[in-house]
Amino acid sequence: MKGLRRIGKRGLGGLGVLMIVLTGVMIARRSIGYVPPVFEGFLHDKGSFFWSTPYFVAFFLHISVSPIILMLGLFQFSHSLQRRISLHRALGKTYVSLILLVSAPSAMVMALYATGGIWVNACFVLLSLGWWLSTWKGFQTIRQGHLEGHRLWMIRSYTLTTSAVWLRVFSFLLWKCTDLPTSESYPIAAWGSWLLPLILVECWLRMSPKSSTQAH
Repeated sequence: MKGLRRIGKRGLGGLGVLMIVLTGVMIARRSIGYVPPVFEGFLHDKGSFFWSTPYFVAFFLHISVSPIILMLGLFQFSHSLQRRISLHRALGKTYVSLILLVSAPSAMVMALYATGGIWVNACFVLLSLGWWLSTWKGFQTIRQGHLEGHRLWMIRSYTLTTSAVWLRVFSFLLWKCTDLPTSESYPIAAWGSWLLPLILVECWLRMSPKSSTQAH
């Protein structure tokens, strides 16, 4: 029975890794396609202000580093890499620096211009803040020598990093399984892309005896 559970756990983990890698590759390929920008798809309604606002700077910064962050964070949870302390630290510092200095601030700017109205704007503003703060807490705790606290906050940080993956999954499912117009399905997918995974991760962390005492 334990063997079956272990196989099932590894299978689900492998599926999650595959989904993240494929999404990272897809984001990277699409990012290349936006140079120079084509005002269709994601940018279909942004041509009127793209070059006249800070949006274009935030957009190019964000799409340049986000696939890298997605992959870096994934590798950081590898037990074999964690045993190689110097490499783990180097990749971790890169992950943290790119989020704190580039990706989260640029995501905040982009959130102000997001398609879908004020609720979508609020959704991505809160996501950007949560992403920045959880990453900062992960960095702060390891600087203070709190290894378990560092692990918990970096799990939260990477959960928010993967919101790009879940946004695409939920958008696809709502498109295939409902008759909702995009104006209604996109806000649902946007909020669900980070709130649902974060709630599930918090429940898992608090049920874990090892981490429940340090969940804050």
